[in-house]
Amino acid sequence: MKQQGLIRGFQWDLARQMENVDFLLSMIPKYADWGYNEIYLYLEDAFDYPSVPGIGRKGALTPQDMEKLTRTADEYGMKIIPVVPLMGHAAYLMKTPGLMQLAEKHDDSGNPLQCGQICPLHAETPKLAEKLLRDVAPYCTAGIVHVGLDESFEIGTCPKCREEVKRIGLAGHFVNHILRLHEVCGNLGLRLGMWGDMLYYMLDAIPLLPKDIVVYDWYYYPFKKLPKVELYNFAEVDLTGLLVNAGIDVYGCPNNSPCSKEPITPFVDRLKTIVSWWDYCHAGKAKGMLITSWCSSWTSPELNTLVDASAASLWLNPGETDLQKMLEHGVCRAWGKRNPAVANLVGMVEKYQYAGYYRWQTYDNWRALANGDSVTPFRREAKHFLNLVHQAETVKTSVPFVNILNVRYYIAQKDLFLSENSARIFRARQYLAQNKYTLALACLQKIQTAADELFITGCKALKSTGLVWKRSRSTTETNPTEQMIKSDQAKLAELGCFVKQARKNPDTLWQTNPLTGQWQLLFRVRNFEPALQGTVVQMPDENGVWKNIHSLWALEFTAEAGNSKTDFKRHHSVAIEWDGLKTLELRLGVRGFGRLEIYDLCLTNGVRTIIPQQVIHGGGTIENLKGLVREDEPHAVFSDPAPTEGFPPIDWGVNQCWTDLIFTDK
Repeated sequence: MKQQGLIRGFQWDLARQMENVDFLLSMIPKYADWGYNEIYLYLEDAFDYPSVPGIGRKGALTPQDMEKLTRTADEYGMKIIPVVPLMGHAAYLMKTPGLMQLAEKHDDSGNPLQCGQICPLHAETPKLAEKLLRDVAPYCTAGIVHVGLDESFEIGTCPKCREEVKRIGLAGHFVNHILRLHEVCGNLGLRLGMWGDMLYYMLDAIPLLPKDIVVYDWYYYPFKKLPKVELYNFAEVDLTGLLVNAGIDVYGCPNNSPCSKEPITPFVDRLKTIVSWWDYCHAGKAKGMLITSWCSSWTSPELNTLVDASAASLWLNPGETDLQKMLEHGVCRAWGKRNPAVANLVGMVEKYQYAGYYRWQTYDNWRALANGDSVTPFRREAKHFLNLVHQAETVKTSVPFVNILNVRYYIAQKDLFLSENSARIFRARQYLAQNKYTLALACLQKIQTAADELFITGCKALKSTGLVWKRSRSTTETNPTEQMIKSDQAKLAELGCFVKQARKNPDTLWQTNPLTGQWQLLFRVRNFEPALQGTVVQMPDENGVWKNIHSLWALEFTAEAGNSKTDFKRHHSVAIEWDGLKTLELRLGVRGFGRLEIYDLCLTNGVRTIIPQQVIHGGGTIENLKGLVREDEPHAVFSDPAPTEGFPPIDWGVNQCWTDLIFTDK
């Protein structure tokens, strides 16, 4: 059968959080039953490399652990491919004593800087690569070792690299590094594997590549025909087709996990992407499909496993393309539940996806929702997840799913709390300005009651995240959800002290507190052409140096975000400490690639709302700057359209365009 021809792999990301070896061993027979052929172990510092002591972090896999994994995989007919990043994502090397000199970036004096990329031309780089790859070679049972090379955006930065790029071009510089690693792999009897994303930006490198390498072409949004390039405003690129035509083996790579800080997997959304890749891999004659998994520390790896079990329907139930049916099959395989109601419940979690940097702000920034917007959407979201929690008590699902639902409900309840009670702070200030002390005190009482309720919900979520963590992870690893909830509880205690003090002295309400600053800078951002944009708010320090007080990417990570035209609107709120006595200077900038609309900018303390007396065009491309503060003007458009080809000159620390804002409280 044609569909049986694709190699089917899955990946464990062990670099961000280590899973217990016994847990990993227990999963191998299941994946074998589901028809997977290959296991990818994403390592970075998650392995104790014998030849370079110190790289492996506490709790890293030992050679004995790797032998167990290799042996068990072999017993079940599966092969292992270690992933050892050797260009980008190499901070794990530079944090190791003695390896900092490998950094690609240097200061003006030539001293190496901490960064995410090693220099491919440093004399020690090939020597280190040979040691690391030799150490993992015994466990490369598929005959492949994956060296990463993805997201190496600092390429060509050091003086020596700049000279080579000038002489032979960026593609030649990149391919030369590949050739050196290819030689090391060849000497070890292994094929070299690499991620394909850097090739998007230098297609002229493809004819120069060795024909026996393996390229892993990744993209994590659903697509109809071709994968896309985010930095090119999601322009379609048939990279797999180009590589196959060049005689190179390619794997298509979707993703099974939440993005970064998402607390629960959007199961159907991930299956959409997997189906897109499955069809594309067959049409493009790819060698295989690798379902990657990343940054699962905010959720349970067992939920990602459910996606993999559901994806197996593509080859175990050929012709089945209904996503909900695939999910039903996956629930049966992974959890042993044949009740369709379970799959229906699982599919309902993504009605409200907690995706994107805007939503993730509230993990540590409680003032991010002090924007005066309606609390109704947050109330609906909290109600939705409370209903799912109740349903999960009656419909048998799985222990990790039930507990992660408790965490997801807590996050929804927390955002409702922040939105509702920052508004109450503003309302209490309004009553105070009107000398209505009794009403102001009533607002404070409501805030304290809501805080007490959130604390109780948080205690349940804290217990739930601990139970999930212990199922697959060591207590030596940091549980970020646990840290977040404990930090929230500390903020609740701080808020309680603020409320108590404000009851005694109502003028305290004008001060900074956990829910609001003295003032909040408000502005709306419309992301209509997604690429890789972000906004930054800066304030000068005592020496006149502009310092960031707010920085946020506009990335959303939902299926709709993978379109060249979208309509995401977000209301930013930035706490500002200002006594109103002196002139306030702020700078609003845009970074990255692509255009953003910014409008409705103002400063408020809940009672008074002011706009800047001066709005100065500082630099870069800005259209209709008046629309930043004037409702009768079209919205201001910041920056230039995203590039359409070539390698983007990325510098995340530089404003592409900016405006200076001058406020006076007169």
